[in-house]
Amino acid sequence: LSYSALKSHMTLARRARSEPVVHEAVCAGRIGREAALLVGRVATPKTVDAWVARAQERTIKLLNEEVKAA
Repeated sequence: LSYSALKSHMTLARRARSEPVVHEAVCAGRIGREAALLVGRVATPKTVDAWVARAQERTIKLLNEEVKAA
């Protein structure tokens, strides 16, 4: 496991505690780890469901652009 992969796993684990909806989506296989990291950057408790739904429908590239725009 590389250092950067370890950092991203740790970041995802920390965000899973604060945003359980994202954690559930990853565990259920609805979104991947990269999408979860992107969603975790911008999602708030009020918007997390919408961001998870958006992550399910979009490619990582498009989701990344939307996160940057937000």
